[in-house]
Amino acid sequence: MAVYQIDGTLQLLGTPAEELGGGKIALLEAGAYKDADVSLMAHPYPVPNDGSVKFPDGCAGLRSNAHIGLSVAYTGRSAHAGAEPWEGINSLDALVSAYNNVSMLRQQMKPDCRVHGAIVEAPKVANVIPDRTSATFSVRAPTIAAAEELAQRVDACLKAGAVATGCECSIKKHPSYADLIPNRTLCESYSSHMRSLGRRVEVMSTEVLGASTDQGNVSYAVPALHPMFGVSCGPGINIHSREFAEVAGTGEAFEAAVVVGKALALTGWDLLTQEATSICTKEDFKNALLES
Repeated sequence: MAVYQIDGTLQLLGTPAEELGGGKIALLEAGAYKDADVSLMAHPYPVPNDGSVKFPDGCAGLRSNAHIGLSVAYTGRSAHAGAEPWEGINSLDALVSAYNNVSMLRQQMKPDCRVHGAIVEAPKVANVIPDRTSATFSVRAPTIAAAEELAQRVDACLKAGAVATGCECSIKKHPSYADLIPNRTLCESYSSHMRSLGRRVEVMSTEVLGASTDQGNVSYAVPALHPMFGVSCGPGINIHSREFAEVAGTGEAFEAAVVVGKALALTGWDLLTQEATSICTKEDFKNALLES
């Protein structure tokens, strides 16, 4: 930049704990993005190499689901399950009841919403009434408002498990992930540079990504780019699997990431050197916020 006398600042920001820790949310709140005009990043995903995908090199812009995490712990009272079970208050019953409540809730959920959970603490023996269990649940919906509404219903399901069994329960709400807002100008710039590098990507998809990302929160603070880039693999390999982890470590995957890195850098160059691109990016951002 100094050689070409280009004004501006480039910031390489490490953002760990995307999945459940909300690293970007913490960094946003700490002011790490306060001087940023734009945020650029990319994310890999598996693409089957059987020709079934129209854009095997990925997609520049697509929305993602908002996400709210809930952790619940049930406290009961231990007792011998054979000698005097009536003296106990069964925390496992509370958790099983709550899990079933959530399962029944799915019948009334809209097709684009998701709730899934995992048992974190459970008894290891059968002859003792358990006094503590815990679980975690993920609530997803196309918008943060819809996710908040659904999370309230899940919260009621969890509390009902405690009421039905006489247990106490504590519920912790984790940082909310907002839905991702694509920026058309950034997507078009990135797509153009991917074409110049011999790759072809979809500019904007109407599909809502079922997964969630804390880049969604960033996209409400500054114009953001979050393309998904394809990593070629055999059919039946899913993201977040051991098989995809192996594929992501190959030379072919590394080459794909390098090409994407170049396209991101060239997109940043457009923003720094083309005033029209910068202006349109900001206008797209304002309009997208009004529509959200």
